[in-house]
Amino acid sequence: MPTATRDADSFANEGDGLFYDDISTGDIFFAEGRVLKAISVYQQAIDLNPNNDLPYSRQAQLLVYHGAIGQALIQAEKAVLLNPTNPDNLATYCWALDWEGHYGKALQTCQCALEFEPNHVLSYAYLTEIYTDISIWDKATEMGEMALSLDPNHPDVQHNMGYLFQRQAQYEQATEHYEQAISLKPNQAWYYQSAGRNYFLWGKYDEAIKRFRRAIRLAPVNALNYDRLGWTYYSDGDPFRAIDALEQGIQADPYYARTWGRLATIYFQRQNYEQAINIFPKAIAVSEYEFLSKVRNIEITIQIQGKFGTERLPILVQLNYQHNKSEIVGYVIPHKSKRLNTVIAIPDKNRAPLEYYYTLGLVYTYLNPPECESAIPWLIKAVNKEPAAYNPAWHGFNTCPTNDIPLTPTATIEEP
Repeated sequence: MPTATRDADSFANEGDGLFYDDISTGDIFFAEGRVLKAISVYQQAIDLNPNNDLPYSRQAQLLVYHGAIGQALIQAEKAVLLNPTNPDNLATYCWALDWEGHYGKALQTCQCALEFEPNHVLSYAYLTEIYTDISIWDKATEMGEMALSLDPNHPDVQHNMGYLFQRQAQYEQATEHYEQAISLKPNQAWYYQSAGRNYFLWGKYDEAIKRFRRAIRLAPVNALNYDRLGWTYYSDGDPFRAIDALEQGIQADPYYARTWGRLATIYFQRQNYEQAINIFPKAIAVSEYEFLSKVRNIEITIQIQGKFGTERLPILVQLNYQHNKSEIVGYVIPHKSKRLNTVIAIPDKNRAPLEYYYTLGLVYTYLNPPECESAIPWLIKAVNKEPAAYNPAWHGFNTCPTNDIPLTPTATIEEP
């Protein structure tokens, strides 16, 4: 008897079945706290049906939880492009934008979601977080209370109210909301991580350690949990456990820059200069790699018109590219017409945090005898990054003087 030939509709129906099986499996993995497995299964659904917005949106949400913000932003944007009127897609895109530091666009996107669904809970929850990030407390409170009134049993609603209180140093109230989020979704490492951070800021190190250790059990490849656990141990006077936790974090993710920086800082503060010298360059290299994975070329157009005084003094140009992150890109001199219109190009390179440079330079000056030949290049890099007098790198030149020190520009202070 001949085998029946399957028609196109038969294959399509089977594909749809596999697609929704993957969606359901991903949802189950997420509920169990297996974020990486859920991300992988949602990717299978995307591969089966790349024109369906659902797996993009759900994967993007988990990528934010996992800390892969750049990837989350890409997937969330794809979901919106495929289905631009879906409020879930818009809310997830809003959240990813917030985490990438694009606060204005994030606000617009969440507000757009509310136009399509005025009672969309996640949009209000994410607006709570955005307004908290930019320190507009009354709006953050308003959005948080609205989210609570709509669904007090949504863990993200409770979590973001906790974040609002934490940012205002109201740690006891924050704890109530963070712990409520944990009780609503006890397998989500993200909530333990946030609760641990709150306990740390509150000075309750034992409780913080418990939450971070639980977060590690749920997400053993997330270096941030090891980083925070290690720093909590160190703050609690236990440097050996701190070093062990940070080294485990490096094993989990060798490209997480701050773990290298914390480890180097601990060795420096404990006067283990040999280890600090070994690790600080790695922290710097990984920091540069981390930034380059997000951005390549930036051009800044500067236009200033006004009174500059009788002298044409240099004006500092600083790029604020994310919340609490900035980069000094140079000094410019206005034209004689008292106008400034110039373009500054930032090359495909970004420097690590300032303290990595000056600390590494100072380590070499503390050796007996000082190794000035090694110290000076790092000190110069530090003052090139931040030439202000408060930069500790300047003290290093007292021990290791050089003729290559860059000149500090004249300060531009406008008279009242």
